[in-house]
Amino acid sequence: MISPGEITVWHGRQVLDFRMPERFHKLCLIVPIVRFEGLLPDSELYVGTHFKAGTNLAKLLGACLRTLADNVLTSDEEPCDAALEVTLDMLGAALTKNKESLDENPRTSLFERIRVFIEKRLDDTDLSPSMIARAHSISVRYLHLLFSQRGVTVGGWVRSRRLAQCRVALTDVRKDRTITEIALKWGFSDAAHFSRSFKAAFGISPNAFRRAKHLPSRESILDV
Repeated sequence: MISPGEITVWHGRQVLDFRMPERFHKLCLIVPIVRFEGLLPDSELYVGTHFKAGTNLAKLLGACLRTLADNVLTSDEEPCDAALEVTLDMLGAALTKNKESLDENPRTSLFERIRVFIEKRLDDTDLSPSMIARAHSISVRYLHLLFSQRGVTVGGWVRSRRLAQCRVALTDVRKDRTITEIALKWGFSDAAHFSRSFKAAFGISPNAFRRAKHLPSRESILDV
């Protein structure tokens, strides 16, 4: 059930039933899934996230999205890419903060802090389980336990997030960077290993993915 002033997130891979009790103007921000997954790991976990009308996050996001739609995207004075990036970063921060506030499990909260720590250091080739554990004053064994409870390994999580960022970078035709430069930027020390990992994860080589020069048609949508 959606009412005026509320914000809901849904994912193009899943079906969601929306009910609107009264008529009101609706604003949709459509984000390619590859970009959304680069913004947030496990993006499907945020399906159905709902910001109630009148809350600070709903007011902030609503004002930002209305300005984007009414004043930025309609203007030809300058490119809107930077404004879109800032809007998506704000959306990612709001979704993360909302998820953290709803989760009172200390172990899960620790995992969220670790996730943010990793996300900020994906480009660091020295990122390792021992570094992560030391930064959070826990043992490496406990760190592995936190990840195993979610069906992943620490190394697998880091690799998947790096690959997601590389995939986003490969879709950016505005920047003339080689595949090797992109791989090194996001923490891969060997281009050949990166290519094998990328193909194993996405079923296509980085070269072929870049040559395609188009994003998947599936979409993530933010509804206001």
